[in-house]
Parts: sequence; C-alpha cells; structure tokens
Amino acid sequence: MKKESPILFTTEMVKAILDDRKTMTSRVVKFPKGWVQQDDAWDWVALQDFHPKFKGPYGSPGDLLYVKETYAIEGHTTKYYVYKANFDGPVDWNWKPSIFMPKVAARIWLEVMDVKVTRLQDMNRGDCMSEGCPFPNMADGPSPLYWFAELWESLNGHGSWHENPWCWRISFKRVKR
Repeated sequence: MKKESPILFTTEMVKAILDDRKTMTSRVVKFPKGWVQQDDAWDWVALQDFHPKFKGPYGSPGDLLYVKETYAIEGHTTKYYVYKANFDGPVDWNWKPSIFMPKVAARIWLEVMDVKVTRLQDMNRGDCMSEGCPFPNMADGPSPLYWFAELWESLNGHGSWHENPWCWRISFKRVKR
C-alpha cells in the first residue's frame, strides 16, 4: 500500500507546481535526538549508512504526498474550498494557513519519484529549475542558484543558505486523484 503524507508549500510554490515548473523540493533533514552534526563531520558515505535508520518523512518512490496550501472555506449552504494560489491579487477572504488544511481539501497530489540526502548547496542549475525557478535556464544568463538561495533564505531564515545543511531532496510528479 502506498504511504500518503502531507507536505506544505507556499502559495508561490503551489503556483509553480500547477504550472509544471516545480518537480523537486528540498527540506532540512532533522537528525534523530542525540546525533551531532558539526560542519563536515557527516560525509556522504556515512550519511548513506544512517539513512535507513531515520526514514524520510516524505516517503519513498511510489508513495504519495498531498499538498497542504493556504485555503479558505466559502459558501453559506454548501461549503467549498478555495485556494489562495488561484488568485493573483488580494482577495478579502478568511485565509487559513496551509498547516491547518485537512487532507480532504487537498487538490494536488504528488507521486514521489526519488528521495536523496544531499547538502543544500550541492545543487546544479537543473536542480534549481526543478525547484520552480521562474526564469529561463539560459546557459549565459544569471544562475538560478541565486534565485534558489534567496528563496531558501526567505523560507528558512537569514544565513540558512550558508549553513549548508543536509537536505532531503524529493523529486515528484503531479498525479490525478
């Protein structure tokens, strides 16, 4: 049986998924209590040895993720869900944070294609494009790494890019449900 797990995305990243620009996400690995990570004390080989011990919270290839996004409940007689990602301008609705979205309201389902553990900065241009970069991947243009570093810091706090944490790198495809 396929495991079904929730995953939160910002409104902009939901739009990127809906536009088929986002097919990968990176999330910080939360090491089990008592494990200490110092700069480069964990190397890739050692981390691979530990990987099975702390199964990723995002499942394995073939599992499903349902996207939790900013939403509102509308309607007087019949209640229905509306999603902030569907609107470009401000809409005066009682928006609820994605963390509170119930599974029944999920409209976007993702099939996990691959899960890797890597350092955050071990990304290439293609990885950044898969993360939803809105700019063309031009060989002679600015690197999408700058965009991704800025996005990462906006989500994880000032200085978080330079910390270069270990990350779950989850590749996915959108599926109909």
